[in-house]
Amino acid sequence: MDDYSQERVQTVVFLRHAVAVHNVRDINTGRHPNPHDEAFFDPPLISHHPLGEQAAVRAGEAIVKEIQKLHVDGAAEPTCNYFISAATSSSSARLTNASTIQLIVTSPLTRCIQTTMLAFASASCHRSGGANESSAVDRDIHWNGNETDSSKHSAAPLLTPLKSDQRLPVIIHESVREAFGRHYTDRRRSKTDIQTILERQDIHLSWHFDPAMAEDDTLWSVNSRETQHDVQDRVQYFLNWLVQRPESTIVVVTHGVWMEVCLKGFLQNRVYNCHAYTSQVISKNSCETGTRMTDESSSHQVFLRLQNVRRIYNDNDKL
Repeated sequence: MDDYSQERVQTVVFLRHAVAVHNVRDINTGRHPNPHDEAFFDPPLISHHPLGEQAAVRAGEAIVKEIQKLHVDGAAEPTCNYFISAATSSSSARLTNASTIQLIVTSPLTRCIQTTMLAFASASCHRSGGANESSAVDRDIHWNGNETDSSKHSAAPLLTPLKSDQRLPVIIHESVREAFGRHYTDRRRSKTDIQTILERQDIHLSWHFDPAMAEDDTLWSVNSRETQHDVQDRVQYFLNWLVQRPESTIVVVTHGVWMEVCLKGFLQNRVYNCHAYTSQVISKNSCETGTRMTDESSSHQVFLRLQNVRRIYNDNDKL
């Protein structure tokens, strides 16, 4: 059977960020903060709390263990791309390179970047064999409000710095951000501000911006907000982007509304903070999908469907 009759499979874990400041109800009124209040611009995770920073660490550990369990063929040589025949049952597909995370994609909002830092810095170090497990969770990341003064972001992780080629790559991607517009909680910082804070905070992951991401948040508007259809379009765009990637084992750190749109049809309940779902992302070469191509060199993968979606982690407590 030739390659054009085969489907490509990627293992993708979707993780919602840990509890952030705007997710916490007021102790007196029982209400969440007003998202229209500019004081809650791009809020960070709640610090030194089991549902905030500590929850992100626990979620990361659980995801790494789950991905290792998926490595059902321990003797197989790793490969960036693997395929299953269209006639092969998805349940019997052999996941030949699911033992390590190869790429993380995260929303540019602070709560997702912090979750990524806390959850997966140790995975980057274990990937290179250069860190102590015990030090991986003993980190204190400060990201207070809109300030970028180095004195307020000076707490450094305790892990040994890695060489750039050993670090787990992270791509900051606009397409996995929360539904945006009107709510200051969903307005992002500039690329320069994000980069400045990352340089002061993180030495364990290799951070990259998606080239299409503008310097400033030109997508957000105080006068209008994305509809569910708009978010659906972004999800579809992202999944078609994702299947072009060479990596076969990917984690996406994103938001509740985004995940509920992406996984619609597979969910029985709402997606709460630090819920994680694993899935198989299925794609096929465009030559096999009926897409008319001008030449063979322009062929590409086309997203077909998600399958085998299941929840692999939920933080039992929620606010």
